[in-house]
Amino acid sequence: MKKRLRNLILLLLILNSYSLFPIHGTDRTASVTEREAPAQSPFCGTDSREKPAFTLLPVCFRTEAAEGAEGTVFEPTAFSYSGGSGKMRISCPRVVVDEEGARAELIFQSEHVISVRVGDVSYDTIPEGKTSRTPLLPVTLDEDCEVAALTTAMSEPHEIVYTIRISVSDEPDGEDPDPAAAPDVDDTVETNAGKAAETNDDHAAETENGDEDGKRSGEDLVPAFAGLTFDEKLVPDYAEGFVIYYDRSGCRLIDVFQEGRYLVLPSGLERPEDLPEDVTVIRLCPECVYLSNSAAMSLFDAMDAVDAVRLCSLTADNWYLDAPKEAMQAGKLQFAGKYSEPDYELLVESGCDLAIENTMIYHAPEVKEMLEELGIPVFVDRSSYEPHPLGRAEWIRVYAAMLGRDAEADSFFRKQEALAEEVGHRDNSGKTVAVFSVNTNGSIVIRKRDDYIPNMLRMAGGKYAFDELPGAEGSGSMNLSLEEFYALAGDADCLLYNAAIEYAPESIEALTAINPLFAEFKAVREGQVWTTQKSLYQSMGSTAEIIMDFSRMLDGSAGEETGYVTKLAGS
Repeated sequence: MKKRLRNLILLLLILNSYSLFPIHGTDRTASVTEREAPAQSPFCGTDSREKPAFTLLPVCFRTEAAEGAEGTVFEPTAFSYSGGSGKMRISCPRVVVDEEGARAELIFQSEHVISVRVGDVSYDTIPEGKTSRTPLLPVTLDEDCEVAALTTAMSEPHEIVYTIRISVSDEPDGEDPDPAAAPDVDDTVETNAGKAAETNDDHAAETENGDEDGKRSGEDLVPAFAGLTFDEKLVPDYAEGFVIYYDRSGCRLIDVFQEGRYLVLPSGLERPEDLPEDVTVIRLCPECVYLSNSAAMSLFDAMDAVDAVRLCSLTADNWYLDAPKEAMQAGKLQFAGKYSEPDYELLVESGCDLAIENTMIYHAPEVKEMLEELGIPVFVDRSSYEPHPLGRAEWIRVYAAMLGRDAEADSFFRKQEALAEEVGHRDNSGKTVAVFSVNTNGSIVIRKRDDYIPNMLRMAGGKYAFDELPGAEGSGSMNLSLEEFYALAGDADCLLYNAAIEYAPESIEALTAINPLFAEFKAVREGQVWTTQKSLYQSMGSTAEIIMDFSRMLDGSAGEETGYVTKLAGS
C-alpha cells in the first residue's frame, strides 16, 4: 500500500513537471499566464517554483497581416537597460505588436532569475541552460519601462529593478525570430558579462592546451597594460572561476570570471598609471584583512596566515572553527560588523588594507562603494559557485597569490587532492542520499544536483536522490512539498539533514513530530538519518576530509559521529 501511494505521488509529480495540471493549487501554467507576484522565501538560494522540463509558449510568430490575432513580430532596432550592479546581461530578441500594444521577450544571462514582475503582475521565466527567458511582457515602445527580476543568486531571493527601453522599425522582421538569438547590448550599458563569457571560453581552451603543472609561458597569455607584461599563467586543475597571471616584476593579476580583475602589487612598486577601470589594486601581503567571507578562513588557516585576518563579520559564537575562536579570545581578531553594516570607523582606525566579501555584498552595494571610497580594496569571492568540491578548495591559490604563500598553498592542495583520490578507491556504496532541511512553513529545501554537496556525496560513492528531478539543474537550493520529497526520496538509503540552512531536529522522534509522513521514509525506518555539523560550511579547507566522512557514513564505518556528520538520535 505504501509503495502504491509513493508511486501515485511520483506520477503526479511527473505530470506536474510537464505543466499538465496543478498540484496543491499551484498554477503550473504560470510561466505563460499572469498571476500574482510570489512571496519571497527567506532561505538561501531557494527556488520558489519547480521548473518544468518544457513549457508551452504562446503562439507569437510573425503573421502576414499587421493586425493579425497573434500580432506582428519585430526585431528591436535599439535595446538598452540599466540598473542592478551592472553585471547582468539582458537581451531582447523579439517584440510582438498587436491591437493591444507591444509585448517583449527578454533573456537574462543567469539561471537564477526565476520570475519578472511588470507592475503588479509577475511572470515565471523559462530556464534554458545558464539563461532565463521570459514570456512576452507588456512594454511601451520608445519609453523607459521598469521590470523587477526576482533572483535566487545570492543569500535569499530578492528583486532587482531594471529600466529597459525598446525601439523597433516601422517594418516587421522579415524572418521568424530565432529564439536563441541575443542581440548585442547597447554600447552605453555598462556590463562585463561579455568579457566574462569570452574569458571563460579562453580559459577552457588554454586549460586544454596548457602545461601539466597548470602554467605555461608565452606573450599571448594576456594583453600587457600599464607597462606590465604577464608571461606566466596558472590555470587551476579543478576550479573554473579564476586564473592567475604573473609578471616578472612580482605582480600577480587575479582574474575572477564574472567579477573583475585584481592586481597584486609587491611592496615598493608604485600603482601603475592607466590601469583599466575593472582592475582593483591589492597590496601583496596585506596586514589587516576584514574577512566577511567566513568560508575562506579555513584556507587562511591552512597557510598559517590567520594572523593576516584582524577583522571579521562574525561574532565569536558564530565561528565553528578553532583558529578564529582562539584568535578572538587572544584579542588578535575583532568583530567589525556584519557584511551589510561594517564598522567603518574601526576598519579605518585598524588600517584595514583589504576587505574580502562573497557575493552577498551585492545585497548592500552601498557598502562596497563606501569601502572603496575609504581606500579599502574589495575582493569578491565566488568560490561557492564552483561545482567541483576540489574547485572550491583550490581557491586557496587565489589567497596565496595575495599573501605570497604559493608554496604552502600548493602543498596543502596536493594533500587534499591525494586524500580525495584515496576516497575514490573505496568501494562505491551505490546508496542513494537525499540532502534536505525543513523550513519554517514546512516546505522541504533540497540542494540542486550540480551543487558541491551532491558532488561530494558522489565522490564518496553515493548516488543523489534528485538527479532526475526537472528543474534541479545548477547549484544552490530549491523547494519541494513534503509529498513531492517523499515521492523522490521515500526509498533513499540515507537522509542527510542540512543543519546549516535550518536547525536540525535532535532525534527521529522530533523529525516525525514535524510531519508523520517522515515515519514512512525507508531511511527513517532503517535508522539512517544524519545531520551535517555547523562547521561543514566554514571548512572549505577540509573538503577531502568531508568527502571521507560522507564515505564512512555510507559504508557504515562512521559510527554515531564523525567530524562533519552526526547520526540523528534514535536512528
